[in-house]
Amino acid sequence: MNILLINLVLAAIMTGLIWTVQVAQYPLFRFLDVASLSTIHRQHCARIGCLVGPLMLAELTAAIALVVTQSGATSWTLLGLLVLIWLSTVLLQAPAHAVIAQAEQIEDATAARFVGALVLSNWIRTILWTARAGILAMAVAKQLPG
Repeated sequence: MNILLINLVLAAIMTGLIWTVQVAQYPLFRFLDVASLSTIHRQHCARIGCLVGPLMLAELTAAIALVVTQSGATSWTLLGLLVLIWLSTVLLQAPAHAVIAQAEQIEDATAARFVGALVLSNWIRTILWTARAGILAMAVAKQLPG
């Protein structure tokens, strides 16, 4: 299978997952009291992590392979978008998740603020993954015969 197509499949899966989380899951955290928030949030992280962790690693590996095999502006741009996604995850979403996981130990207003920050900052990843999938779709379409 073509490495470009592998990148597209992984980016499309991650784009679908991030839109689901962004629109359907994270906003629901706002409706939970702090005791429920901690419990449900930890379950969310454990369950989504089993999906997202391996997929993100596979996507990073595929993006690096694309740069190695087809080093050009597009492949470097795609890797750059992925680096930005990882930086956003490590610097913005992971710290918010760490606080939310301990919501029962903080004030309601603080928990609500961190949920809001998570929802808002996650738009970065949502937009970047969507852009990555779109660029990959166009690149794969260019390779199609006819």
